[in-house]
Amino acid sequence: MVAVSVLGVATTQRAHDGLVRSPLAGPVDARADVTVQATLVEDPRGDRYRARVLARVETVTLPGSAPTSAGGRTVLVTAGGAVGPRLRLLAAGDHVELAGWLSPLAGYDTRLRWRHAVGRLDATELVSFRDARSPLVRVANALRGVVLRGTEFLPVTDRSVVAGFLLGDTRDLPSPIEEQFRAAGLTHLLAVSGANVA
Repeated sequence: MVAVSVLGVATTQRAHDGLVRSPLAGPVDARADVTVQATLVEDPRGDRYRARVLARVETVTLPGSAPTSAGGRTVLVTAGGAVGPRLRLLAAGDHVELAGWLSPLAGYDTRLRWRHAVGRLDATELVSFRDARSPLVRVANALRGVVLRGTEFLPVTDRSVVAGFLLGDTRDLPSPIEEQFRAAGLTHLLAVSGANVA
């Protein structure tokens, strides 16, 4: 029991240290303009005009500098305008190059520190993107596409509920339906159970 407790504390401290001391700490504190190469950790979420997604940053480039390693640190990417709708079309595992500015997590977003996010990137440009490099992720995304295409005959709301149940994909779920599931205490059936099935 003591050994497990010590291991748990050590792991937690290591994770916390990685949040505080990271290659992105300086640019985040300085709210620097950057260009990053990153991999999407999850499917982007948001409404028609905005997108939010966690991304693992591989390299970061400051103006007038060469690209440097970001140590695989995670940031919350937010995007609006023309970038948001384009970003929402991508899927987990896709590789992106984004331009924007970094800033510290604030308000409700600080909860994402538990998912190892070290800051926020407000994206102003989606410079480029490409499919996932991992063959396993590519196969998983292709299979998910097959499942979603199989629901195309359903009404929009039913299709979004099925996508939530089967894949944990609640991006297209209308707000009133989401509120009804929340009021009934059943939101875990959509996001959690669906993600486990996927």
